[in-house]
Amino acid sequence: MAITNEPVFSIDKPLKEDVIHVSISRTETEFFNMRIAYSDEVEDAGLLVLDFSSNSPCARWNNEHPECAMQAGDAILEVNGVTALDSMLSQVRLADVLDMKIAKRGESVRAQDLQAALKNFLSLNE
Repeated sequence: MAITNEPVFSIDKPLKEDVIHVSISRTETEFFNMRIAYSDEVEDAGLLVLDFSSNSPCARWNNEHPECAMQAGDAILEVNGVTALDSMLSQVRLADVLDMKIAKRGESVRAQDLQAALKNFLSLNE
């Protein structure tokens, strides 16, 4: 077996047919406690969910909406009506409510692979 430097996954445009709607909010004293990664080299790849804490607004959403739960590896395609990468990043940093369209990719992408491969990383813990 030959050893290559090829990645074990690819960051492609998410499939549109597996898109869910997620709306999470935080209180004045709460953070989203979510880590995301993104690639400015792949057009329309979105923001990729790496993980989130078990007491975060994301986990609260999952407990209340198990039929459309978000998970590591999912791709955030839209945040508060915007799809441009810079605009989505501004929204996840500053907004108190995140109204998101998310492509379900969690089972096909391992979060540790994403974190190792993507050069851009953002932690929403502040």
